[in-house]
Amino acid sequence: MHLNYYFLRFLSEELRSKLLGLELAECYLQNRYECVLAFFGKEEEFFIKLNLYPEFTCLAFPSEFYKNKKGTYPLFKSLNGLKILDLVQHDNDRSFHLVFENEMSLMFKLYGSRSNLLLFFKNECVDLLNKNLAQDQELVLDATAKKMNVSWEQFVKEEGNLKKLFPAFDKEIITLLEEKQYATRPLEAQWARLSEVLTVLNRKKFFILETEKEINLSFFEHGKIIASTDSALEAANLFERYRGQQFYLSKEKQEALTVLNQKIKKTKSYLATVEQKKIALSQQTPYEEIGHILMANLHQIPRHISEVELFNFYTEQPIVIRLKKDLTPQKNAEQYYRKAKNQKLEVAQLDQTIGHKHKEKALAEEQVNTLENFQELKSLRKYLKEQGLMQEKISKEKAQEELFRKFEIDGFEILVGKSAKNNDLLTQKYSYKEDLWLHARDVAGSHVLIKYKAGKIFPKQVIEKAAQLAAYYSKRKSDTLCPVIVTPKKYVRKPKGALEGQVLVEREEVLLVKPAAYDDL
Repeated sequence: MHLNYYFLRFLSEELRSKLLGLELAECYLQNRYECVLAFFGKEEEFFIKLNLYPEFTCLAFPSEFYKNKKGTYPLFKSLNGLKILDLVQHDNDRSFHLVFENEMSLMFKLYGSRSNLLLFFKNECVDLLNKNLAQDQELVLDATAKKMNVSWEQFVKEEGNLKKLFPAFDKEIITLLEEKQYATRPLEAQWARLSEVLTVLNRKKFFILETEKEINLSFFEHGKIIASTDSALEAANLFERYRGQQFYLSKEKQEALTVLNQKIKKTKSYLATVEQKKIALSQQTPYEEIGHILMANLHQIPRHISEVELFNFYTEQPIVIRLKKDLTPQKNAEQYYRKAKNQKLEVAQLDQTIGHKHKEKALAEEQVNTLENFQELKSLRKYLKEQGLMQEKISKEKAQEELFRKFEIDGFEILVGKSAKNNDLLTQKYSYKEDLWLHARDVAGSHVLIKYKAGKIFPKQVIEKAAQLAAYYSKRKSDTLCPVIVTPKKYVRKPKGALEGQVLVEREEVLLVKPAAYDDL
């Protein structure tokens, strides 16, 4: 219920008293899933943190916040320095907006995994945080609220239909009414039950509850009560704290388990390969024995032949031995003795590697068993740090962040592939259909994306500069002029059976540009 309208209206009321007259200092993404807004007045400061994890979307209001030195991305720069004139809660909807000077507004759309921040000028959306929710671009600010008539007369007319009368009721409220056998009662009894629920929803008392599945914020007392308060701001912070511990415990435990299970899987595969190789070595005739057989039969071996069949006195069976034509039989024997030494070293190395890998697998399996038993986030993080597993996670995240070359041109993000395989990754998995796709024509080169910004037309100078980058990261890098394909990504597809980096472009325009590195643009 932390994103339910009935809670948000109390939260909005308290937020309004805190924010009126403050100025927005900055709004930025701390990471992909954490948006921070910092407000300042003459003698006060206020922070809003919006968590945007699909499984854990919530608002929190920390008393202080430390911005990461790296990895932050500024948002809605046009609001910086503007004063807040009002905060408006949208009736029967999980959204509200801040009214700024210069007819600007910032809407908090709190729809769970479809949550977003939207910037409006007057009544029109001009920018948004989550560009993947392109349909949000069509939202109209003053059309979001839902005015509802909840009189007894209307209740009778709608025959107690909760979906029509109370669109803001969530699953918890509906379940509570079902437990009271709401649907089976006559209208008068339904109205009485409904009035009881509405009385609770209009009471400013909030509970943080622990159920069998998860931590929840509620108006209703059921399950194990962890904390209670009559402040919506404090309730939001308590929920973020307790649910956050539960969420991050599960998330970080699962991330570590994924890393370990992948390591175990790879180690098992490697061990199977190495042990098979050792078996193959043990099954072939030892080189030392071949050397002995050759030395025992030197007088029988003609010169300048590539193989000879001799009696193997170790197995009492004939054996065909390969020889080097240009060497004498004795020199061939010496070659096999040298191979024998290397063979022994190889077997010893395989034994050492197998032993090491078995220990590595055993340690990873032990770590998996230990991790599965952790119930506290603090102790989990301490263990991950002590075992070096936190570093593996950081390294993995860093590698993902550094997948592509990243540039910024006039506020537009430009991504450039690094190899044929990397080009496929960029175009197939990290692109949006409205992104602009560029590539030097008729030669090998990097795929280039200009990332789409909702409501923004790609400026001509941005396209030209991105085209110069596409030319620079291609085989035409040293040409005076280079033709570059420009098309929306939706017209680029990868045919079945195509090689890495190969795509089919269904529609295209071509720009003729001078190749240039980013620093030379």
